[in-house]
Amino acid sequence: METNIVKAKGCHFVMVHGATFGDWCWYQVTDLLLKAGHTVSSIDMASAGIDPTNADTISSLQEYNQPLTDFFTALPSEGKVILVGHSAGGFNLSFTMERFPHKIAAAVFVTAAMPLSGTTLPELMNEDLTLWESLEKKCPIWQEPLLYTAKNYGSVRRIFVVSKVDKVIVEAFQRKMIAENPPKMVYEIEGSDHTVFFSKPLQLAEVLMKIANTSV
Repeated sequence: METNIVKAKGCHFVMVHGATFGDWCWYQVTDLLLKAGHTVSSIDMASAGIDPTNADTISSLQEYNQPLTDFFTALPSEGKVILVGHSAGGFNLSFTMERFPHKIAAAVFVTAAMPLSGTTLPELMNEDLTLWESLEKKCPIWQEPLLYTAKNYGSVRRIFVVSKVDKVIVEAFQRKMIAENPPKMVYEIEGSDHTVFFSKPLQLAEVLMKIANTSV
């Protein structure tokens, strides 16, 4: 069914991919947001997409997240962005929220890992190992506990987007993360699988623009 796009004042969206993806995965959503008058930056994490970093040299989340850290360091002080992450990219969001809360108007977890402070990805996924098993191929960075504070991370408005037919991070597990670490708002996308940006790009863009309307 067609979904009407709600146009908002131009916001700057920063898109973060999950494991095994690159910034290319957002292309359909990016196109919709650009046509609605927004600015979009999609970032390849270290060794992902066209980033030239050798994956074998990365041993920490900080190193993996370096392109996003560099991006936020270069952002001007005035104005804030809407940070959007998918799947394991939720760890990148949380890491960045702790370091740059003053530059983030909202953080949107799109069927993404939303861990409590001190949690590793294997610990987060210990009730549903589908995602973790898909990441086993060389991901020592996910063994590292993610640490954040209420003062920084906690000051950023969080929104979770539930993917209703996700078979990687199943809906029940999404709901568990929401219950344990409640965000300010929860949106649902009916009929969406794990790759929301492919299965329901129009509906995801609509949700992001609704969020933009409340963030400007």
